Amino acid sequence: LSDWSPPSADPLFTFRAYLGIAVIVGGQVYGTLSFSSPQPRSKGFAGYEKTFLELAAQWIGHELERNLADEALRGTQTFLNSIVENIPYMIVVKDARNLKFIRLNKGEELLGCSQDEVLGLNDYAIFPKEQADCFMARDREVLERGRLVDIPEESVQTRHRGNRILHTRKIPVFDRVGKPQYLLSFSEDITERKEAQEELKRAKEEAEAANHAKS
Repeated sequence: LSDWSPPSADPLFTFRAYLGIAVIVGGQVYGTLSFSSPQPRSKGFAGYEKTFLELAAQWIGHELERNLADEALRGTQTFLNSIVENIPYMIVVKDARNLKFIRLNKGEELLGCSQDEVLGLNDYAIFPKEQADCFMARDREVLERGRLVDIPEESVQTRHRGNRILHTRKIPVFDRVGKPQYLLSFSEDITERKEAQEELKRAKEEAEAANHAKS
């Protein structure tokens, strides 16, 4: 904190009284907060004036640091959103308490519904009741187990692409006290791969049958 009154006869100064303090942000000097006057003071600054300036500088520094942290967080969120949206899997995040959707990517491409359509809803908003019952029961089982569950194949009825086969991994995400807070799922559409495998299997069986007939 600087409390300074330059000589009134000095022509280099445009103010005659000054009280200033550094504003600290993240441990570094960000700038200064000051009060000045072109008129000299008859006596020095009072203690309450200095205290007020110190508190104001602390508050400004805190707010600037919080704003910078918010900007950094937004940048991180934008980066993570970009990663999520470009991962070649459908990613689903549900609230562990009620299994309602919090995040859904690739939903429009695979299921025929966008994230905005399902936020705050559960599986019954997307799938037939029988299938939704199965998915919800499986989600609860994953949360009860408290560990990763790998589902090599699950059949999913979509809005515009008919029945698809997914390879899905589900894992609970815990809060600080160890309770499941979210349910995270990664699903890969393996329909074409399965169809190609089935076609290859049929071709192999037909070839073996033909060879057996010749012999």
